[in-house]
Amino acid sequence: MTTSPPQPATAPAIRVHWPDAPAAPQDLVCPNCGAEGPKPRLLDVAWTAPKLPRGDRKPVLACPACTARFYPPLRVPNYGDPDVMDWGWHQFHIQHGAGLVAITRLLGRIARKPGTRCLEIGCGYGFGLDFARHAMGWTCLGIDPSPMARVGAADLGLDIVDGYFPDALPDAAPWDVIAATEVIEHVQRPAALLAELRARLAPDGILLLTTPDGAAIDRATPETDLAQLLAPGIHMVFQTEASLRRLLESAGFANVRVGREGFTLVAYAGATRGALAEDDAAQRPRFRAWLA
Repeated sequence: MTTSPPQPATAPAIRVHWPDAPAAPQDLVCPNCGAEGPKPRLLDVAWTAPKLPRGDRKPVLACPACTARFYPPLRVPNYGDPDVMDWGWHQFHIQHGAGLVAITRLLGRIARKPGTRCLEIGCGYGFGLDFARHAMGWTCLGIDPSPMARVGAADLGLDIVDGYFPDALPDAAPWDVIAATEVIEHVQRPAALLAELRARLAPDGILLLTTPDGAAIDRATPETDLAQLLAPGIHMVFQTEASLRRLLESAGFANVRVGREGFTLVAYAGATRGALAEDDAAQRPRFRAWLA
């Protein structure tokens, strides 16, 4: 029997307010690059949620130095709290792109042999890990504190550590592949996260990272897409192509490759030269075999 996802008691509502005239900048330190000074105010985001019935409203600011966009400091939610699920499973699927093809295609581009050690941070239910294990033949570990990860670990028989990176890692052994898809926007200090990732990547390892494209915070972006990108209360910092490249290079990653796919930035960093399979169509038989 199929069980329906839990539905929130009060549907979350997100509203975007563009200024009619240039708004006064705010004098804040950029959480992405540390630059001080005034930060232009792009727009305001108002929202309500089951545990926030009266709502809240925050500005989104832009850093002239690194081009990242960000909210003023917000409290990071406890993703291990069952109350996180009050937002409903549909919110999880919004965050993770829902489609299995999107989840597996980016991992499938990494041309590594069976036995490759793969760590996925913020793995959610674990579809990416399951694909890497069965279709790629990799040895996989996930780290995620959410109730969704606990469900996926049980359903799919995956090795998922209940906790946060890097504290939850069982040992300091390096990883050949580290994937952190739709993770970096959830942290207050992206540079600190990348430093931890770099320290745990093997010398010839590859990092896969995706995050919402901060350049899409624009009047031309459809409001439904913009609301998903902004995700107030859980998203903190929004990278642009330039800011993400700068951040990765500053963290010591070589061969940084950043591109846009829709409203998402996709980055590969590390030993990427000659290590990526560019023909996505060639991956389809492997994807179909995994589904079977």
